[in-house]
Amino acid sequence: MRDSLPKFEPAGYDRPNQPWICGRAAEGEACAFGPGPKGVCPALAECKPVERAGQWHCDRSQVRGGACDHGPTPDGKCCHSHACKPVRNLRAVRGVLVRAMMIFVAGLSLMMLGSRSRDHWIAPGPLTSHHSQVLLGEGWEQRCNQCHGAAKEPVGTWLSAIVGSSIGPVQSTKCMDCHDKTISRELALVAHNVPAEMLLEDGMPRKDQIANNLACAVCHQEHHGADHAISAMDNTRCQTCHTQQYESFATDHPDFQLWPYERRTRIAFNHSTHGGKYFAEKQKEFRCQQCHVEDDSRGVQLTLGFEASCAECHTEDIATTTASGVALVALPMLDVDALADAGHPVPNWPERASGDFDGRLPAMMKLLLARDPKAREAIEVLGPGFDFFDVDPDDEQQMAATATLVTSMEQLLAELATNKQADGSVAAGLSPKLVEAARGAWLADDTDSADTDRDPGRWWSDADSLSIRYQPKGHADPLLRAWLDAIVALDDVPLRDALLSDFTGPAAPGRCTTCHSVEQTAGGRLVINWHANNPREALRGFTKFSHAPHLLPVELRDCTSCHALAPMPTADANYTGFNPAVHTSDFHPISKSMCATCHTRGAVGDSCTQCHNYHVQEFGGR
Repeated sequence: MRDSLPKFEPAGYDRPNQPWICGRAAEGEACAFGPGPKGVCPALAECKPVERAGQWHCDRSQVRGGACDHGPTPDGKCCHSHACKPVRNLRAVRGVLVRAMMIFVAGLSLMMLGSRSRDHWIAPGPLTSHHSQVLLGEGWEQRCNQCHGAAKEPVGTWLSAIVGSSIGPVQSTKCMDCHDKTISRELALVAHNVPAEMLLEDGMPRKDQIANNLACAVCHQEHHGADHAISAMDNTRCQTCHTQQYESFATDHPDFQLWPYERRTRIAFNHSTHGGKYFAEKQKEFRCQQCHVEDDSRGVQLTLGFEASCAECHTEDIATTTASGVALVALPMLDVDALADAGHPVPNWPERASGDFDGRLPAMMKLLLARDPKAREAIEVLGPGFDFFDVDPDDEQQMAATATLVTSMEQLLAELATNKQADGSVAAGLSPKLVEAARGAWLADDTDSADTDRDPGRWWSDADSLSIRYQPKGHADPLLRAWLDAIVALDDVPLRDALLSDFTGPAAPGRCTTCHSVEQTAGGRLVINWHANNPREALRGFTKFSHAPHLLPVELRDCTSCHALAPMPTADANYTGFNPAVHTSDFHPISKSMCATCHTRGAVGDSCTQCHNYHVQEFGGR
């Protein structure tokens, strides 16, 4: 049975809701009314005497002891008046102490925050080893300011920030002072450093759901010690933003699509054809390691160069296509009589180049001529891939265009003979004396004075074809490369494609574009892939992979355990256009099931960050 509550005793009640109590309470005779709210004793009498028949009488009630023995004073005042000095109760005393302590602590804090040593004691903990370098040297005194914009401000500014005013640059802006080389400043606080419109794909959030102001500190927490993994993230943090939730990689992560074969190779190469045909014909083993080797970190696979992988079979093919040199300029056959009848006489044209219209201009000669606005208009009239054989003598417009080209050709030869040609890279090493001698010999019909020294890397003149030619050095000839780069850089697309076709195909000089693919960049320009893909130079994308841990198991050391060939008759179809994403791989895509064998929580792990990067560079990173 529960005990009854204690009976309330008014005499023992210490007025907890009033800050003052009677000063006589300690003597056991506290007055009934007590002090006022401001701690002033009212000094009340025990009675209010009354006058009867000219005499004062005490009217104290019987409850309070009845009339007193002494009675009122002659002037009618009670003789029992009580006055004291009120004192604070325990609650009020405690409140005073607490407020005093708060003021003391606040004052002490303000003093310490205003001192020069405030950065020393206010730090919540040591930095990670990666960031501790900001404390070295001159950075020691201003170490907090390296990351916190408000660190150098006085304490008064901090207090004003409580009401909403900002203090200096935000912390994420300070982070970018060091990390601007890997992350774009403009996209640093956007999800994945990618413009929102780039993330609007199937399964991704709506644009209004994509965070545009993600501070660095949301994921990277500092002041947890030198060994703290500041870049570590768990799956729950990733799935805070991602609308599609994954319980585990093996169960509900979607399967891969074309990974990792999302684009055609930069070097046109068909693995199936080389392994099943060319190597088989030569009775040689086709091994991946003949062309691909690990880098020093063993994380990426590199492709060996031409000399190590291709030279044995392809050196002879290249030499065959350049055996007669490559023409820079060559005079076509002209019907000078027809031109004269049309009102366009050609007084200084070699006799051996006169007759019927015939012949095509070399690609590089056409490129040099096109830099003359008048010559470019003439080429547009005749067509970018024209042949003089197709010139109609009865077409006045074509005859005028032909005459304009003849004038430009004579001017071009004069410039080459005086070393005034603007683009030295296209005619690098060409001697003006050689050009002048060739011009004189052609006009004089002299076939004996031609320079026919065909040593690799030299220019020479051919009297039979009335041309000045360059003899390439073989694979990776710098001048041939400069010519092709100049062609793909042209803004005139029809002319560019016509000139490029002269260097395309199995019989093209050097056969460069047979192996080195041509592709269009995001800006619309064409580039020639002179080198195979180098993973170490690739921009950081959403997916990351390292070969090093995957080559530890014996069963995975054979490349074909993951990269299984998908036989294709030829790779030519992959390189008919300039879009590298339009292709058919000669390997089967890698499936998720291959990875899920090991990537479970109980084995090597299946966290998001094992395979995915948060910060990417594909869309604006540097």
